[in-house]
Amino acid sequence: MKKRKYFLLTLCLLLNCLFSCSKNENNSSLSIDTKKYHGYVMVNYDYGMHIENKLTLLFDSYFPYFDIKDYGIEKVIGGDVLEITFLEDFYCQETYPGVCNIKEGNITNVTLYKGNVIEFKIENVNGQKSLVKEPNQLTNYENIYVIDKDESFHTLDYFDEGMIVYGVNPAIFSSLNCVCFYSYNPYLE
Repeated sequence: MKKRKYFLLTLCLLLNCLFSCSKNENNSSLSIDTKKYHGYVMVNYDYGMHIENKLTLLFDSYFPYFDIKDYGIEKVIGGDVLEITFLEDFYCQETYPGVCNIKEGNITNVTLYKGNVIEFKIENVNGQKSLVKEPNQLTNYENIYVIDKDESFHTLDYFDEGMIVYGVNPAIFSSLNCVCFYSYNPYLE
């Protein structure tokens, strides 16, 4: 009886394998040769920790590991999200900033999801400069840097009250959670 169960189980597995293989030969999207992976990275910055007083572009917490222009993307800013399609896994060193080792041709497509720009005003709230979203909605953003056009960056104390600051909220976030702030609208530059 046990031998018969094992025989039937083996037969079922063999038939399943044969059926799957024949489907792959008939243009199934499950073919090993066309298997693709997807991943998302958020564009962000290092604010002078890697190179003192220098803004360094990062993909998540890694140095950029491909040229965006190779995929028809002219510019990315902090808060944008990139969807990356690649053929095989690649490895990244967990240093700061991290470094990814990726083979030529491994990335097949990159899609840009631009962040949403939200205007804030710098106001004095209880003796401290804060970002306020209209109408008079206080935010919890503390210890942030604001990026200028020349890629310098400063804390809120550097800027005048009443100035407009532009936060970039990633398109993948449904709630207000800006990750980068600018003294100008970065999508208009």
